Amino acid sequence: MTRDIIKGSGSSIQYRTMTFADGSTIIVKAQTTLEGTVAGTSAARTTREIIKGTGRFEGIKGTGTSTAKYFQVEKGEAGPKGIGEGTLTYTLPSK
Repeated sequence: MTRDIIKGSGSSIQYRTMTFADGSTIIVKAQTTLEGTVAGTSAARTTREIIKGTGRFEGIKGTGTSTAKYFQVEKGEAGPKGIGEGTLTYTLPSK
């Protein structure tokens, strides 16, 4: 992950590999914009692109979006709590 965050606002890019029990994988690139507020909360908007699949996901294509809200970090917490939702839409080639 690469992040550029100043006072709760900025952007990040990350690559995630999801590995399933059968060894198949899906690799997703996620780009997030984080917007901080004066109260210490923040909101995030993320776009995703499936860039590769292996095993049963060979040839997968897809995109997704999500939004999240993060709450101010409280004393003793390692990071913020948050809530969000998103959609990932994909297609697989026919066999």
